Amino acid sequence: MSINRVEFVKSVWEECRLTSGFDQTLFKELYVVSASDSHVVLRLPIQFIHSNRLQSVHGGLLSSLVDIGGSLSISTKGLFKTGVSVEIQTSFMNPGGVVGETLEIRGTLNKLGGTLAFTSVEIWNVENGVLAARGSHTKHVKAARDSSMNVPADQLV
Repeated sequence: MSINRVEFVKSVWEECRLTSGFDQTLFKELYVVSASDSHVVLRLPIQFIHSNRLQSVHGGLLSSLVDIGGSLSISTKGLFKTGVSVEIQTSFMNPGGVVGETLEIRGTLNKLGGTLAFTSVEIWNVENGVLAARGSHTKHVKAARDSSMNVPADQLV
């Protein structure tokens, strides 16, 4: 039996969003564009709630997107529960954008081990093509591997 990888990742994101007040508040408009083996692309239209006092994207929001992008890249391997964060690192390269523009989040799973997963994430401004931030996200996945909601990776297409 095969399962569509994009639909699986979307279901993981939907469950995250609906069960977290934080994600539900800040990321109502975040959506999955594509998902392939170890890679995910997301988009977020920038809204006022995402801005800092300078009216550009808040750095804390960008760090949260590193968290989400890394987590969903792990889900491309069939993990419905994607573990808990061990470390998140974010480098801010340029202002992310302003209200009305869109961010594209590109997450990559670099290694999925038995205990830890290592991911990298880039966040781009769609309108001007500028790299806003890049980061890495390390997660402890050992317990997540036991979730009954996981799907064998070889069943994802």
